[in-house]
Amino acid sequence: MRVRSSRGKIRRYAWQIAVIAASASSLTLSAESVTAGIEPSTFRWLRPLKILSPAHNPVACVVLDAEIFAHATPALRDLRLFRGATEVPYAVEESYDEQSLLSGVTKTTDRSFYETSVVGTLLPQPGEAASGSEAGKHSTLTTQMLLLPHVPVERIVFTPAPHATQSHARYAVIVSALPEGASVPENVRLTLPEGETSIPVTLGANLQRAARVTVTVYIQRDVPDHATGNLSHSEPPSQFQSVSLQMRRRSLCFPAQGEEQPTLYLGNENISASKYHLSLPPVVDSERERATMGPLVANPVYHPSQEQGFFIRDTPARWWTYLLTLFFLISLLSIRMFFRYRHSKR
Repeated sequence: MRVRSSRGKIRRYAWQIAVIAASASSLTLSAESVTAGIEPSTFRWLRPLKILSPAHNPVACVVLDAEIFAHATPALRDLRLFRGATEVPYAVEESYDEQSLLSGVTKTTDRSFYETSVVGTLLPQPGEAASGSEAGKHSTLTTQMLLLPHVPVERIVFTPAPHATQSHARYAVIVSALPEGASVPENVRLTLPEGETSIPVTLGANLQRAARVTVTVYIQRDVPDHATGNLSHSEPPSQFQSVSLQMRRRSLCFPAQGEEQPTLYLGNENISASKYHLSLPPVVDSERERATMGPLVANPVYHPSQEQGFFIRDTPARWWTYLLTLFFLISLLSIRMFFRYRHSKR
């Protein structure tokens, strides 16, 4: 009876294995169709590009602005470039100062190219008042800006006010970012070096949602008036009128030759980052063709049904993971069945 029971279990296990194997074969067949090429209709947004003289230079580059980061998936993994229905390989280049890249520290003298994401006007902090000997000694300026999601901030730059004079003051800066839906902001405390107008800062690396960014500047003047020996009250509270949040310039570079002007597509959460075997010719930055980017518009042929579902397009590595996991589970089940059968024979 014991052997018969074990044989019955073996039959049940064999039936389960047959069902799993049949499922594996159907998964393999489905993988072939699911991993087909990406189509432009699977993207929510597009931006047309224009190369002024595609036959002049072999490489064209276009600067990626904050709007691209806000509508693309994190790390720009869903960017795809098409000429008609043909996908065009590309590479994203990030501007870096050689000294900062070697040292790993961004200095105030960094010579990288930056792009402005958002600008805010600095105004006196509401309710601030001082009197007596403290009047004119301390000042506070503040501004609020809306930072779009996924947009990195790597430097803040202050714009001098018109007819600003040299102000002998110390500037302490606090940058506060409060993402939508959060209750605790991210605060960064900085000091603006004397004579400088920019500060390196890292903000927004983990901001997956839009954030309200507040920049507060605390000014303290500590140079006395040469005539009276007292602090000068006539000196303006600040030589800055606005502040901008900037990110390193990131350029999308691609082969310039082609019969059609390219179109950049984005807005597909279900695809992984592109992997191209692209080798662009060595061309200095001044000789590269600068392409222009049109406005962001909704894709008129977008079909959401093509990108929905559990199984994701354009991810063959995921299918190999599924199949290897399935093979591992079948092996464990077979080993367990074998040892149970040997134990029942004793």
